[in-house]
Amino acid sequence: MGRLHCSHALSGSSLCLLCRDGPLVKILRFSHDYLVNTGGMMAHLQALNAALVKISSVEVIQTFLVGTSHMGELEASGQVERRGQEWIQSDTGIRLFPCVVPMRSKGRTEMDSEEALASFERHLEKLLEREQPDLLHVHIVRHWIQVVALRVARRHGLPSVLTHHDGMPAKSEMVEILREATQLVDRTCAISGFSASALPGGPVDYQGFFVDRDFWNPAEVDVDQVQRWRRELAPDTGHRLLVYPARFIPRKNHAFLIQGIYWLIQRQAIQDSGLVPHLALPGPTLPERHGYRKSLEAMAERLGVAERISFLGNLAPAALRSLYAASHVVIYPARNEGAGRCHLEGMLLGCCAAVANDGGLVEYLQGGVNGITFSPDSIEELVGGLESLLLSDEFRGRLTAAGRAVAERLTLGRYARDHVELYRKLIDEASP
Repeated sequence: MGRLHCSHALSGSSLCLLCRDGPLVKILRFSHDYLVNTGGMMAHLQALNAALVKISSVEVIQTFLVGTSHMGELEASGQVERRGQEWIQSDTGIRLFPCVVPMRSKGRTEMDSEEALASFERHLEKLLEREQPDLLHVHIVRHWIQVVALRVARRHGLPSVLTHHDGMPAKSEMVEILREATQLVDRTCAISGFSASALPGGPVDYQGFFVDRDFWNPAEVDVDQVQRWRRELAPDTGHRLLVYPARFIPRKNHAFLIQGIYWLIQRQAIQDSGLVPHLALPGPTLPERHGYRKSLEAMAERLGVAERISFLGNLAPAALRSLYAASHVVIYPARNEGAGRCHLEGMLLGCCAAVANDGGLVEYLQGGVNGITFSPDSIEELVGGLESLLLSDEFRGRLTAAGRAVAERLTLGRYARDHVELYRKLIDEASP
């Protein structure tokens, strides 16, 4: 396999911890909607790439799918730039190799058509010939296009890894996709034990998750912005601010949470205490989901809690960081999540976590010790747990401190180093 020289500037003691001696390895990473998607998983992959390129013995290149207009939009937003004939990710310097595929309605790329699959196969064949990577890492296996990537790697004798980020497959076709992918790949990974349990057959060699402690750092919070959030959302001493950052899709369980806020307000103990719960709902809305978000807003109006719930739209990361710091509780009521990140981010910034006991969300939490848990189908459990947190500052503070200690152990640096160790092991095993 080819070896290209690549050096990355390092600064600060935390970055130096990422350095490892050894020959340069070139890793081709594929996630179908890298940069194009605005969800938490894309933030996860971008943070991991940023950490990997700080390891001096690793070169990362990234391929992904785009429609005809996407790269121009990404360039206009400052996320990518042209250097000669190549695309570069602006904040990391990673070389990008987008594959243009047809667009379907509402600006989404078409990944499952014969045309898209054939186009990507040709793209990847040329990319492997040109760049000679040492390993392919495929993330988020939901479509046949990920299977195509692994087939091409197998034909080229290229070691491969896939990471399953999701929970249980929602459709029978996804089960079939996962089954074929796991048969083609050299190592199967998962971000949680729950994600691992969703994979059909074979051992899962590596598990792990992280939170970017450098970014979600209380010392980096804009104090003035925290005060603005409090003036806007929780202006009085009796207000208690709850936050749930998530894209607006049914699986995230917003409707359940809105009903929970209604019943929380009805609790006699909450009314007698003078406490005023307020729920902040930041998050992106996909074009095809505007109707879903509108139905949630209508539900809040119908239940008479619209003044207690703020739909904030998609926030910049720094604004979300200050919102966490302004909040008392971070809630994550979603179903069938592989792992989830927002509760860990909130825990680092002083929120107490209230998390659904479904999927991989609770693998780092113990109810009543470092957060509270509830069934995503039980309003009574949700409301009872939130009531206990809001009525007792001492109880909430104790869980908050214990939760922060858990989140602080899930470092991005460790996560990146674990990936490099896995990459080197597979490359060594494949060497003649």
